[in-house]
Amino acid sequence: ENGLLMDDFITIPPAPITTINDLALGNYIHTCSCVFRNRGVMIFGPNFKECPLGDYYMHMMNAQHGNIYYVDSVMAVYRIHNDSLWSSQAKFDNLLKTLVAQKYISKDLIGSHTLANMNIIDSSINIALEVKNMSRGHIINVENLTFNREKYSNRLLERLLDSNKEIERLNAEIKNFIQLNDSVRFLLLRIFVNCKSRLNKYTAAKAHKHLLSWINRKFSRENGTSPSTLNPK
Repeated sequence: ENGLLMDDFITIPPAPITTINDLALGNYIHTCSCVFRNRGVMIFGPNFKECPLGDYYMHMMNAQHGNIYYVDSVMAVYRIHNDSLWSSQAKFDNLLKTLVAQKYISKDLIGSHTLANMNIIDSSINIALEVKNMSRGHIINVENLTFNREKYSNRLLERLLDSNKEIERLNAEIKNFIQLNDSVRFLLLRIFVNCKSRLNKYTAAKAHKHLLSWINRKFSRENGTSPSTLNPK
């Protein structure tokens, strides 16, 4: 950046081995340092040309055929400038492109990738919410950017129900904590009262003993009797 070589402060290193299910949550592969088996045009589905993020599309199609391995080494240098295809673009525009890309990626996945599709939907929901918060009053028809409206709606409903279950679970935990807290408070109060009672008895007995000892000493000096005349007990 600006002619200076800088450390990568953007990338969050993934796990050593990931799968299509992980990649479905968002692209973390830098294309300039990526190698994969050459499967030719077979890797591209019918909606590749419609997808605005060709690298993410390609990585997802490749990930259908095996795991993704992360090499923890510097493999390339990325130049940041005003005309960069991605980093120079506004975040809002990049989010909209990601929504469109996820729509076509989901359409072109081959076979059953239930979890991957579910993760794509979850990611799209999160991005749609972020887009809505960034729209600043502008109307954005997110429905046109999403895929399989039925699955999308069902997942929204599931997340809503999961949220309600989570709220109920937290409320139950709070109630249990209050009850436990009351029990602990009662137990500590009983311990305190018991200790205070014993301490008072000990203090009173000790004071009584000292008082009798003083009386014995005083009585023995005045009358010439033995200090054991009065029994401290």
